[in-house]
Amino acid sequence: MKVVYGNTDKLTDLQNENYLDNEYHKYIKKYPKSYLIMMDLKNFKYINDNFGHDMGDKFLVLFAKIIKTNFENSLVIRLHGDEFAILTGNSLEKIDDMFIICKQQIDSIMKSGILPERIIYNAGIVRADSNMEETKQKADYMMYYAKRNNKDIQIYDEEIWLKKENEEIFLKKVMTDINNDALSYFKRDIYNMNDEVKIHEIITKDSNEDCILDDDNYKSLRRNLKLKHIDMHNIELVFSKMKEIGNGEVLINIDYRSLITEKNLLDFFKILLYLYHVNANRIILNININSIIEDNHLEIINMFKELKFIGFKICIDKYNNITPDIVFENVDIDYIKVDKKYWKNSINNMKSQNMLLSKLRVFNDCENIIPIFTSIDNKEEKNYISKICASMIKQENILLAGNFISKETKIKIK
Repeated sequence: MKVVYGNTDKLTDLQNENYLDNEYHKYIKKYPKSYLIMMDLKNFKYINDNFGHDMGDKFLVLFAKIIKTNFENSLVIRLHGDEFAILTGNSLEKIDDMFIICKQQIDSIMKSGILPERIIYNAGIVRADSNMEETKQKADYMMYYAKRNNKDIQIYDEEIWLKKENEEIFLKKVMTDINNDALSYFKRDIYNMNDEVKIHEIITKDSNEDCILDDDNYKSLRRNLKLKHIDMHNIELVFSKMKEIGNGEVLINIDYRSLITEKNLLDFFKILLYLYHVNANRIILNININSIIEDNHLEIINMFKELKFIGFKICIDKYNNITPDIVFENVDIDYIKVDKKYWKNSINNMKSQNMLLSKLRVFNDCENIIPIFTSIDNKEEKNYISKICASMIKQENILLAGNFISKETKIKIK
């Protein structure tokens, strides 16, 4: 139980959350067309880490003064840390004008040299109604959505909110399936240009046999830190079912964050290899590194080297023009899965095609990395890939997957 004493925040002299909770319904009764604005400072942690907590406090005090000055006749609240709330009876147009003035005042502060960095904030705005907690949740999520999408402000959008609710339902179902050992698995073969099966790719689905690792779901699972649970569950199950999967190499998806955050992962791999008599050379770890930040480069490179030492092969998933080359420059990568949007965009775009060809040429000439083109939908796409790769890559070293060539076969788990 949270206990808050008094109604005033001592640092900023604003009212606190206790005051907002007590006055919320009185305010919206007086101003029936009120809006709740949730705000936080985007760069507050950076300020504290690089300029000290005294400077961080100065940021908070100045920001509080700016919003208090401009949002007259409103409840201006410091919630905690760098989070603020404003309950205001002003219209959206007036709120927009107020934020413009706030930015002008921030510009003036920057010109004066009082602060070493600009005050940057995100805000979520929602119409205030009698359900205070839900109003807070909606405004808070709109703020979070703005932050995630590099926007200053996000006004409440029903579609965004419904998508968030559906995401929560999806996440709950996935975790229930994991806990009940109810995920389903399918094998999808990857072929070369001569229609020879080269790799068995493992596809993870939920208990209704819907794919849980398509692009939108993958982002949701990563954002909500659920991928590690799936990765660990998948790996143990696949290792235990290698005989059912068949001979040859097996490609398994794993998120790069699972690799660098699971402390005992390498020991876990070694135990599974021994327990199920699996040859590590048969396993291809398919890893998406596109959201890797610079601070993680060394960690992931060292982890890749250790995995290679054990005997695993490594595939970089969803390769495109933003995939960091630093990994390729420091580790022997075996495969790249070329992102479907990346290579399909090159069909009718000569600039994109030249960029793709340049990368493929480097991988083939210097690194001997084998490309895997996914989502092949028809014969024309297959012929296109054969044509652009013909001058640099042997046909047997071009791998393909997709509805046109590959069929999914359910793996019997029990």
